[in-house]
Amino acid sequence: MSQNIERLQILKLKLQMRLEAEDFLKTQVLPFNEILETLQRANIEYTMVDLVGIKEEWAPHLKDALSKIPDHPYTMAWGESMAFNQLPVLFDQYPSINPLRYVPPLKPIGSIESASDALTKAITRLGLRDEDVYLHYLNFAPLLKLKMADLAEKASEELFNLWYGDVVIFPEDLSWLVSHSLEEEWYAGRN
Repeated sequence: MSQNIERLQILKLKLQMRLEAEDFLKTQVLPFNEILETLQRANIEYTMVDLVGIKEEWAPHLKDALSKIPDHPYTMAWGESMAFNQLPVLFDQYPSINPLRYVPPLKPIGSIESASDALTKAITRLGLRDEDVYLHYLNFAPLLKLKMADLAEKASEELFNLWYGDVVIFPEDLSWLVSHSLEEEWYAGRN
């Protein structure tokens, strides 16, 4: 009897993990396809680095679910990225000064004409060269790696809008941050 109860508890836990993984996929991953399509239309090359926020127990379920989606763009080295270790550090270095949305303790960029203009001003303010950066939409799991100059040159308003929420752009060493808030405000600076 005790073995049956134990086996049922294990099956219940597996089912719970599968349902959590499926919900994560539906809410945090698949809606991101719209952003990926926008990047592709703009000819912005990117690499999917990781899916942020995955519980280790979900990985087999997510891999299985993604394998059933033809040509899914979420192929990456699971668990081998910098996201798991670096994102918490990023938000410790640049904590939000607003409890309702992400606003880093940095100077606003000010008057801008477009997303491309904001990113160009951020590049100038920070003295950046064409370097690899990470792009993360806080409402979604995917973490992308791309070229900052490419993003600044080809970015459209479609990539940075109210529906997608807050966005952060940062280098691997976390020495600077560019942020777009859902209030259409841009911030850039070094900590």
